[in-house]
Amino acid sequence: AKEILQVESQAYEKVIRMMSHEVNNSVGSVNSILDSSIQFLGAINHEKMRDYIEALNVAKGRMSSLNIFTKRFADVVRIPPPDKRNCDLREILNRVLQSYQTDLAEKNITVSVDMVSHVSIFFDIQQLELVLVNIVKNAIQAIFSNGKINIRFKKSPLSLIFENDGEPIPPANQRKLFEPFFTTKKTGQGIGLTLIREILVNHECEFNLHTRQDGITEFKIIFKNIV
Repeated sequence: AKEILQVESQAYEKVIRMMSHEVNNSVGSVNSILDSSIQFLGAINHEKMRDYIEALNVAKGRMSSLNIFTKRFADVVRIPPPDKRNCDLREILNRVLQSYQTDLAEKNITVSVDMVSHVSIFFDIQQLELVLVNIVKNAIQAIFSNGKINIRFKKSPLSLIFENDGEPIPPANQRKLFEPFFTTKKTGQGIGLTLIREILVNHECEFNLHTRQDGITEFKIIFKNIV
């Protein structure tokens, strides 16, 4: 799996970096012009100038969004080698769930965690948090409202299993889920699962995402490096 991932990364890395470089150059020069125009118009005492300044600020905001958008693509191929340390899986999971309390409440999603209070694994802490954030976010997005997310822990093999009763994954999409930039979301970029895959592969984890026959979508991670 590592070899396949490296080949894919090399294939799209040059295109992404070139795209990001060109967009960043354009954004920088256009933002400079916008800044100068805003300062010039702001010095003119005219009622309608405020409308022009507001329009320029909107344009500047859109350019910044474009810059962030392309930077996210470039970041896909720049995940650093893992800095593996002893970390508490339950503690990091609790922290991630806490950060999504508002989203869960808005959709009336119930979360249950069947897991011991302390689970030590050998993992890059920041990258582990990134994995859990993307899994939880995807589960929330799959549920329209009044749903459930169940998180289960198994000792042998050491596994973390996320289950949600949201929209199922179509069978035709099952094999494409972890392909770079594949997404079924209208505003998605297909980056989240690509990041998850690279991080888990680099940590020698096994993982699987699919919708079971009972309609529950399951994301399972099997950890190899146990403290």
